[in-house]
Amino acid sequence: MNSILIKICTILLFVNNGIYAQNQYPHTKTSSDIDLHFGVAYPDPYRWLEDIKNPEVETWFKDQANLTDQTLSNINGRDELIATWKQLNGLENPRINSREFRGGRIFYRKTIPGESVGKVYYRNGLYGEEILLFDPLAFEAGKTLSVSSIVPSHDGKYVGISYSENGAEIGTLILLEVETKKVFKERFSPVWGGIMEWNFDNKGFWWGKLSSSDNTDGEALKNSKVMFHVMGQDVKMDKEYFSNVTSPELGIEPQEWPWVFVSNHMPEYIFAEVGTVQAEKRIYYAPISDIHKPK
Repeated sequence: MNSILIKICTILLFVNNGIYAQNQYPHTKTSSDIDLHFGVAYPDPYRWLEDIKNPEVETWFKDQANLTDQTLSNINGRDELIATWKQLNGLENPRINSREFRGGRIFYRKTIPGESVGKVYYRNGLYGEEILLFDPLAFEAGKTLSVSSIVPSHDGKYVGISYSENGAEIGTLILLEVETKKVFKERFSPVWGGIMEWNFDNKGFWWGKLSSSDNTDGEALKNSKVMFHVMGQDVKMDKEYFSNVTSPELGIEPQEWPWVFVSNHMPEYIFAEVGTVQAEKRIYYAPISDIHKPK
């Protein structure tokens, strides 16, 4: 470890001695964009760089990447340092995330050292054999997918897995039968967060549908809605269950996020909440026996 610290210090000294001062950075133009909030003007001269579909922006990013590659490739001892880090990475323990215990089964996402994304595994009981359930890298050829959420049914027989491509926030939800690893044909998209919750009868679940599947669309997360899906039913038949359209009297704003959940501690009720990135939420409830009523 001491040798690594020495190498890092050498790199830092190399940088501090002015290597970056010799670089010719790609020209970055500025724009005249200004936002006005409560009478105060906020210039945003680099807003044009947010338009990643603009060929000029794409060229700018490529020029920056080429400069970075050129600079890093000239660092003395870089390859040796990388080899040492890779060796140390191999000594790490796997990372376990998204643990869910239902129906006597434990579901989780595990990332093995050296792997870029985690896979979904499960065990029958705490000390059961580890079984690979879903490998995102082998699911769709030629695509780099990562798992966003894992939500098993209450009996542990089914699991909803949401995934996205290249680390994007907006993704797709699929269903698997745990025992057979069968992937159902239904695809739920666009989603952000996957299944919200399963109904206690394990025959249906609530999921959040976005207004757009475009990750660059600033309006994609607005006016989202909660849908209810019945197992075996066409996704097109899913009912819009809770949104600013179904409940206009609640005053749900476009930027607010509607959500539905149930609780084992109060199984006679169904709950709905409305919130944003702030801590405060509004929570509503109704008898779960009313679950299939129009309102």
